[in-house]
Amino acid sequence: MNQTLTIEQIISAIQQIPQEDKRIILAALVNSEDADIEVSTRDVTNLSESAFMQVWDNPEDAVYDEL
Repeated sequence: MNQTLTIEQIISAIQQIPQEDKRIILAALVNSEDADIEVSTRDVTNLSESAFMQVWDNPEDAVYDEL
C-alpha cells in the first residue's frame, strides 16, 4: 500500500516526536545524497532561529534583554 501524506500531516507527525528524533531527521535530510531536495546552511539556520526564539523568549530571561 502506497500512502501519500500531505505536508500538514508530515508536520503534525514531526511535532509529536521527541526533539532528538527531529535532529536525526534534519541531519538525514541535510546529509542525504539521494534526496530530491537540497537543504542549505541558510535553511538550517532559519529553522534553528525559530527553535532558539521559543527557548530564549521567555519572561525569566527578559531581564537580560535590557542589558
